[in-house]
Amino acid sequence: MDWRDIFGKAYKLTADTLITGTASACNTVGSLACMLGGAGFTSSFALDEAFSATAYGSADAKGDVDLNVLIKKYNYDYNQTIPLDKFKETNTTITVELHDYLKPDHLRVVSSIMIIAGLLLRSMGANLNQFQQGKMDNRFFKKHHPVDIRESSNAMRSPSNKEYFYTNADSFYSSLTYILFSSAVLGMIIDYSGLMGSTRTIGRYPFSSEYTVNDSFYDGPVAVKALPFSGGLNHSSIVNLPIVGNLSVSELIRVNGTADLRYGLTLRVDFNSTPDFAVGLPIALGIAAFMASNFFAKKAQEERDDRVIEQTYKQYVLVD
Repeated sequence: MDWRDIFGKAYKLTADTLITGTASACNTVGSLACMLGGAGFTSSFALDEAFSATAYGSADAKGDVDLNVLIKKYNYDYNQTIPLDKFKETNTTITVELHDYLKPDHLRVVSSIMIIAGLLLRSMGANLNQFQQGKMDNRFFKKHHPVDIRESSNAMRSPSNKEYFYTNADSFYSSLTYILFSSAVLGMIIDYSGLMGSTRTIGRYPFSSEYTVNDSFYDGPVAVKALPFSGGLNHSSIVNLPIVGNLSVSELIRVNGTADLRYGLTLRVDFNSTPDFAVGLPIALGIAAFMASNFFAKKAQEERDDRVIEQTYKQYVLVD
């Protein structure tokens, strides 16, 4: 075996691997595109969700305020402690309508593009597989079926137009099967899940707590945190009063206490639409497409078998 034989085998192996890999990739990506396109087309009719985030917060501050006033000239010292009890709470809700950012018509257009792309990719993969199958048949026939020298050629006939037609028909109807069944499955999930027309909580912070808040704005667990606080203000000033004259006044204010903080966050999704999907129709059409795909796949296989048998009998010459 010289270098030309080695190069020839390497070239054939590379070409076979490239064609087979490309066909497999086209078929896989095309199938995924068909399924996503069918599911996306169905989901566009249920696209009326709203996402909302409700935040709750409250602060209950308790403590003391110590007030001290000193007038040095008269040695007057005034002290008083004032109790501090302040409560404050707030609620905030932010709502985002999904159809403001993803319109149903736009989703249908994208789904249609994905379906068309899936059909084309699967058709391309099927044709590449058919082409590669013809090459492999021809190579196998040359290797295992030598012919008499009076034959001008032992090359096997390439797949006919009819065989390619059956292959493309099989690919088309199998693609329709993916599209219709994915649409039907998603429609059944939407119909029987009970989501439509309901409100579901998809997240909370904290997830659970022994403390809860139940009011018209917020309903759920809250986190609790005690936050001690302290501070003070020391100020001196000169006050000029008639008759009395200048007075030096010192004020000292001290604040000590603890703030009981409570806060929580709830994320919800509102399924506003209530579509009623006729899942029976895509299921029936999907079954019909599946049967048609099997029919054309069988016809393509019969055409290949006839081609092999025809070439087998044509190539042999009986020699007495």
